[in-house]
Amino acid sequence: MSLTNLKLKDPVILSKTAELLKAKHFKNICMITNLLYSMAKLHYKQTDDAWIAASIDIILKEPVIDRVTACRNLWNLQALDYRSDVAIKRFCETIVASDGAKLGEIDIANALCSLAHF
Repeated sequence: MSLTNLKLKDPVILSKTAELLKAKHFKNICMITNLLYSMAKLHYKQTDDAWIAASIDIILKEPVIDRVTACRNLWNLQALDYRSDVAIKRFCETIVASDGAKLGEIDIANALCSLAHF
């Protein structure tokens, strides 16, 4: 997250991160979620979205996804302008099945914005 906080958009670091995501180097879904967030906040784009697809694939293989991760990844998909109907459905199901009282206003707003985007 330090790159995002510093607003440091280093193309070499971002490209290497995308390569590692594409190679499925990272296994922890919280780490993957945070990397996707950083890439989105820094407006990283590639002609090939395989790095996003690989990241979403790892997240979807997780047996249980918590509501915060679901909300954040809905935002990530929207910010990266990457549509995955399977991921959107799974994240929405997770949010609906969770305790609504524990959802923050920002989580709800981001999820709705993401759904409106797609």
